[in-house]
Amino acid sequence: MFVSITGIIGTREQAASQVVITALFMSFLPCFGFGIGAQTLVGQNSDRGSSSREAVRYRGRKLATFFTLCLGAVFVLLPDIVILLITTDPEVTETARPILRIAGATQIFYASGIVLAHALQAAARPSM
Repeated sequence: MFVSITGIIGTREQAASQVVITALFMSFLPCFGFGIGAQTLVGQNSDRGSSSREAVRYRGRKLATFFTLCLGAVFVLLPDIVILLITTDPEVTETARPILRIAGATQIFYASGIVLAHALQAAARPSM
């Protein structure tokens, strides 16, 4: 639906949205790795008590947040460099620049959510 709507708005807008989505995947996919790591560590520490699980969960969240904070800063401060990795079209770059800045500023919340969701899945499972 999203691609259809951006296609109705215009071809350049659709291309810009794809550029931003591709750039965001560069930061989201490693966050899934951090989340799976936190899930594994929480599951392994499930017999050690809740304070150990919470320490692992929050350490993973801090690491993912730091990673996305650094990458988000690049998205906000140097969006043309990120966009240049994906496209060289100047019109698409001009359209994608403000969208990438907004997305870069808000992605921190998504990173924390990914890690905490994975850690919660491990904490909610009964140990075998």
